[in-house]
Amino acid sequence: MTEPAYQHMTEEEYLASEELSPVKREYVGGYVYALHGETLAQSGPAVGTAQCVST
Repeated sequence: MTEPAYQHMTEEEYLASEELSPVKREYVGGYVYALHGETLAQSGPAVGTAQCVST
């Protein structure tokens, strides 16, 4: 099996695509990784808090 082709993404591209993503994701070093566990609906308050803290 081949490895997935990862694409580098700017922080601005990540933030724009995050609103449309059906899964919770994490941005690390220019790459986006899907997270396992709770759904976006369950993590809504945490995502809002993280966005406030990061700005």
